[in-house]
Amino acid sequence: MARARRGWNRVRQSLEDFHNTPNSRNAIYSGGQNKRRRNEPASAHGFMTITGTTRVFFILGDPVAQVRAPEVYNRLFQRYGIDAVLVPLKLPAAALPGFLEHGMRAENIGGFWATIPHKAALAALLQPTDAVARIAGAVNAVRRHADGTLEGALFDGIGFVKGLDH
Repeated sequence: MARARRGWNRVRQSLEDFHNTPNSRNAIYSGGQNKRRRNEPASAHGFMTITGTTRVFFILGDPVAQVRAPEVYNRLFQRYGIDAVLVPLKLPAAALPGFLEHGMRAENIGGFWATIPHKAALAALLQPTDAVARIAGAVNAVRRHADGTLEGALFDGIGFVKGLDH
């Protein structure tokens, strides 16, 4: 558990460094030995290993074609030896309750981030204990605990405020 926590702390620090770097979007997509063009398949040098122990995280939304976070997070997971993968999941609004009830039972799912159209519905379905999520009536991050319970929170405001600092 301590090793996993250290790995997540390194990812968090890398993300903070990434957001504090001028032209940060270019820094993650260019440079480095594993430089690839957007639609080019991964080479043997940059290929992620996904096994039965890999923790799976999703970005839930509809649409998800615009989602770029996996390009950042999967590279960070690989760099810091974290056995995890982030995958966009196109999920229509009507399918959300069934996904929470059935899809989130898979023990290797660690959680997900949510985008349009799921944030308000998640707040209603999960009844978050996070004060920010309760006040806003929205959830954009869900963690699956070892016992299968789901915990929702809202981080949109934090990112917005930090963005104003720059």
